[in-house]
Formats: sequence, structure tokens, C-alpha cells
Amino acid sequence: MLMSRRHIAGLCVSLLLLAACVLAVQVRTAAAQESGTVVWPYFSFPPHVIVEPDGTLSGASVELQRLMAKALPEYRHERINSPVNRSMMAAQEGQPYCLTGLLKRPDRERILSYSLPCRLVPPQVAVTVQGLLDAHKNADGQVSMKSLLQDGRLTYGHIKGFSHGQTLDRIIEENYWRENVFEILDMKTLGRQLELLLSGRIQYFITTPEQAWYALREQRLFDHLEMIRVAEAQEWNFGYIACTQGEWGREVVGKINAAIRRSLRNGELKRIYRRNLPAQMWPEFDAAWERMMTPIAEEAEAAD
Repeated sequence: MLMSRRHIAGLCVSLLLLAACVLAVQVRTAAAQESGTVVWPYFSFPPHVIVEPDGTLSGASVELQRLMAKALPEYRHERINSPVNRSMMAAQEGQPYCLTGLLKRPDRERILSYSLPCRLVPPQVAVTVQGLLDAHKNADGQVSMKSLLQDGRLTYGHIKGFSHGQTLDRIIEENYWRENVFEILDMKTLGRQLELLLSGRIQYFITTPEQAWYALREQRLFDHLEMIRVAEAQEWNFGYIACTQGEWGREVVGKINAAIRRSLRNGELKRIYRRNLPAQMWPEFDAAWERMMTPIAEEAEAAD
């Protein structure tokens, strides 16, 4: 069927508009990179990023961004409120983004250049109503993620795009087709999950213990909800700073690595992230840091 002149004209206009949008993104990206800008995206992610009602930012990730900005004075540093998925799209477009505290995942490594490890991520926990998952607890009081996902009576709430470490990510991906997996698109960290949990729409979600502890403390939910260790999530994971791939990203990551080495040697990184944890987790954190991060600091010292 032949297209009318009107349809052809409309198609040409659409293509011209699309080309103009692509060109605008390229021009904006090139200008930002040539000016030496580093964009640090953030979103509410307590206790790593705490956004006060007046817009004031605090938390470990904010401290890390400030530390890196101070170490890279030759760049202009800009913060932007942007959730992970949107930031990934911006990085894929070539915009000069650096994201703090990310875990490694193959899909992310295709578009981001990763720094040296800058933090440790504790083993994940399941957050649920007290007693609800008792039937799934093993002799150590832990629950199996595989077992929970295979129980059709229990609905799991998962934020799309979030990583829980390679082991749990793989288990979740293998079971994502199940009807009892509820996909959460709202990036309001833990807020939406807690709403769904308290309403009975989901029966559990997975997060790190310091995030769960902070949320339960702030909302006074310790008498109603509990945190349970996940049997498949015994390992601590590295967190990284990851920047847009390409020549710009490699250059920035190289300078970030130098700053990370200095901050490992003088203990600043450990102090930042230790403050983020409840006191009862300090002994486990100290042991994991000694085992995983101290060798990196010693390698850096030897290299210097």
C-alpha cells in the first residue's frame, strides 16, 4: 500500500525531530565532557543517601562523593537526583556520570568502567512480618531464597534494576517468571517495599541489614517486623564507583583509584562506612574489612 504525501511528510518530520534529539544529546554530552564535568547521581537510599525535607544530603555515599570531589579539583562536580535505571541510561548515552557504591553485574560492566573497591556490602537479609517465615527457617534461623521463591503463597517484592550480589541475583533471575514475584518500579528505597509489606501485598523483600535497620528504627517497626539472614547470601560483596565508559571514564576512574588508595591507607573509607552500620555489626564489619580491603590497601602502599 502506497503512502500518501501527507504520511511521507509526517514521517520525514518525525525522523528530523528524532535526529535533532540525538544530536542535542551528543552536543550536551560532548560539552559536559570537554568542560571537565563529573555528574554524581543520587536518590533517597538511607542510610547511604539521606535526603532531608529541605534538600540537604547526608550519608556514606554523599561523604564518598565529597571525598572524591575534593580529590579531583580539576573537574566541576555536579549532583543530580536520578534513580539507578535512569542513570544507567544516561551513562549508556555517554553522559559523564559516576555512580557510587555499585555492585558489579555483567549488564553494568558493558556500559561502565569500575574503580577499585571502595566499600563492603554486608550479606543480605529478608525483611518480613515477625513469625511469617518461621516455617522456612533452618536450624540456624536463616531462610533460603530458593525455597521462599518456590513457595507460591509468599510474594516477593523486588525493585527492578537492583543488585543483591551475584548469587542472589542469579537465583532471582532464574525465578523471575513466577507469579509470586512482584516487580517494584518505584525507586523510593524501602518506602514502597514497607508499604506493600505492611498492607499484605508482599510477604518479604531483600535488602542489606544496615538499610533494614535504619528503616525499621526510623519507622518504629522493630516490634512488628524482623530481619532474617538469607542462607545463600553469606558473603560480603565489594562496592565500587563506576563511571561512563570511554576515554573520559577511564581517565576519571584512574584518578578516582588514586584517591581510593589514599583513603584506604589513611583509614577514611573504613570510617565512612563503619559509621553507617549499627554497633552490633561492627565486629563482623571489622573482620570482613581486614580480610578483603586491607590487602588492597597494602598493595597500594607497596605500589607507591
